[in-house]
Amino acid sequence: MKSRFSILAILFIGCVLIGYRVHYSNLGAEKKAFSITQWDAFGYYHYLPATFIYHDLKTWKWADDIDRKYNVTGGGGLPVVALDNGNKVCKYLGGVAILQLPFFGIGHCIAGLAHYPQDGFSAPYQYSLAFGAILYSLLALVLLMVVLRRFFSDVVTAVTLILLTLASNFLQYSAVH
Repeated sequence: MKSRFSILAILFIGCVLIGYRVHYSNLGAEKKAFSITQWDAFGYYHYLPATFIYHDLKTWKWADDIDRKYNVTGGGGLPVVALDNGNKVCKYLGGVAILQLPFFGIGHCIAGLAHYPQDGFSAPYQYSLAFGAILYSLLALVLLMVVLRRFFSDVVTAVTLILLTLASNFLQYSAVH
């Protein structure tokens, strides 16, 4: 196999990402549940529960209850601008929500089967979105590996991938936040 070390590097990175995610998820702990849909992430994600669960992209009547229950705004208030007609518009665009859609669907199914609230923010949604981000990160690394292998040796590519992920804030943004 031409890219043996590069593939091993990606597998190693995947294990590290999953390990970080599990560690920061407080699995089995009595701590407050983790939330990857807080602050700005809520603004990007809200389109999915608003569309598929609450059927309300205009008035956000559901959002205050969700914020009280899950603290999705982190205390900063909803990321909306109120219009003269009473509707509200979010300041974040919906592109991230499109990428999160498959994992939202998985979380929704798991929530229903495991008897969690199907509100878009309970634990199955959080875990599905968190591991979805890891999957996208690994797919990006595979793409980077393919490009780097066109110009560099397998060992150089593997070392580059490891340094890029473990010596930067890549871990924080792909596995924790």
